[in-house]
Amino acid sequence: MAVKKQIINWTYDGKEIKSLEDAPKNVLGFIYRITNETKGMTYIGRKSMMKPNYTSGKNKGQSKGEYPWKSYTGSSVALNADLKAGDIYSKEIIRWCFTKAELTYYETQNIMCSNALLDDNSYNFWVKTLIYAKHLNPAKKE
Repeated sequence: MAVKKQIINWTYDGKEIKSLEDAPKNVLGFIYRITNETKGMTYIGRKSMMKPNYTSGKNKGQSKGEYPWKSYTGSSVALNADLKAGDIYSKEIIRWCFTKAELTYYETQNIMCSNALLDDNSYNFWVKTLIYAKHLNPAKKE
């Protein structure tokens, strides 16, 4: 008999986030930290909760729905291998984001400011980004 994988819920400020109703209105996604409690290692990333809106047709402007964010455990192959092996872990939302630019900026900021790329206890091993200031601050012109 196969053992069903237990879903570890996301937390934000100590509160469990189980559905979109637990998140701020109009949120696109979040910046997160997954901690492998067994090994004392961390991974910082971003996750979109909502798919983009339809851009044409009869459903134009309507949402295409949710991404599978509740059970998401990051894109790190090493982290997911450790979790599959049974390591104990926790999932924390660091920041809510409302645009793609915010997701990109704050993920990069958290990886860089935490020195994740230099930390042997981090699963992060690369970061690449292209961000325009005007996408974060519409008042700022080129």
